[in-house]
Amino acid sequence: MKRLRFLALLLVAALMAFGLAPVLSLAGAEGEALPYWVGVDVKNQRVTIYSTADNAVLHRWLCSTGTNSTPTPTGVFTVPDGHNTNRKEWYKFGGVYVKWATRITGGIYFHSVLFSRANDNSMQTSTLKKLGHRASHGCIRLEVYNAKWISDNIAVGTKVIIHNGVDDSRITSVLGGNAGVEVTPSMPGPPTVQALVLDPAGPITLSRGESLQLNCAVQPAGAGTSLSWRSSKRKYVTVSASGLVTAVGNGTATITVTASNGVKASVKVTSVDGTAASSVAINAGKVVYVNVGETLQLGATVEPAAAAAGLAWKSSRPRYATVDASGLVTGVAKGSAKITVTTSNRKKSSVTVKVLDPYAPAGVAIAQPGPITLHVGETVQLSAALTPATSQTALTWTSSRARVATVDANGLVTAASKGRAKITVKTANKKKARIVINVVE
Repeated sequence: MKRLRFLALLLVAALMAFGLAPVLSLAGAEGEALPYWVGVDVKNQRVTIYSTADNAVLHRWLCSTGTNSTPTPTGVFTVPDGHNTNRKEWYKFGGVYVKWATRITGGIYFHSVLFSRANDNSMQTSTLKKLGHRASHGCIRLEVYNAKWISDNIAVGTKVIIHNGVDDSRITSVLGGNAGVEVTPSMPGPPTVQALVLDPAGPITLSRGESLQLNCAVQPAGAGTSLSWRSSKRKYVTVSASGLVTAVGNGTATITVTASNGVKASVKVTSVDGTAASSVAINAGKVVYVNVGETLQLGATVEPAAAAAGLAWKSSRPRYATVDASGLVTGVAKGSAKITVTTSNRKKSSVTVKVLDPYAPAGVAIAQPGPITLHVGETVQLSAALTPATSQTALTWTSSRARVATVDANGLVTAASKGRAKITVKTANKKKARIVINVVE
């Protein structure tokens, strides 16, 4: 009996190579009729699911069978027991992973396209693009959801016919035992996902604790796929399996949704603390001016406005300009300083303050003409003339040779001994004038 069955199968394989086949029983191992049988067309790279009840074409999918150097065997096979009684999601073949493997015969399986790891995000998209072309080592590769359909629905004992381009009517009429069986039109599987579109498209800003539902449209519409969601930085923004994003910390994360064939779409989501400043700006230009002894009130704009409390003001050079806790700047001396305001969460803004002295003299001269000759013991009162006359400044008087002639803080010169000395007057802004004193006995 076994020998006759073996010979029958060999005959089927031979006839199918010429487009013919004998009548086959689609009953299971125990004689129970099974709901499906599977055709694999290695010429056109298609897998077709037929109904055993009326030979209708239920599904037709692109696939990748073996290359010319590692071809997929043709013939009539029965899905065996063993491996197929305890099917699982992930399998490792060599150095790669596949999903939803269903054994046909020997080392030949139906399974998904390839993955680098047992992780949906590691799909080798190049194998997905090769569907419709010979690309495997003999197994039959499918899109993930098609491989899962076979794993879920093709029972042990199901017939699998692998052929070289035999059309539906010739196969189903033979298998159905009725040459007049009409083949129903093909019912193709769902189209492949080409793009994912997120709504809102972003970028998105949420307050900490706030949530937002992301919606994902599949293109083309009706493409069958599962979606997986991922956040690049869960300490800032989390995302649920349904695309609900929640702001949990202060920062930005990229939310990515991935289809089962590896197509992706992303959006940036920023989480902010409603009580923390996101920015601060001093309400002035880059450079402002104030006179010595005068004041200038600076202000700052904080976003959001609720975070305005707790501003700290600081001057980089208090010897030129000071600033108090309210942002009031006072000019101290001619020069420049950087005034900086800082929020409690260290957001900063700065402005340069240039302090002007409107009373600083442009020049100074000694009113008395020189040189002056004095006898030992004599004195002379010197005075300084400022330009412009409205200038105000402190004056400093010095003598180059105090043993010859001295000068006090008011410019009074006293001849001390025979010789020659230079008397210098200097303003606070370092303008100078000199006069020569000759002392004789």
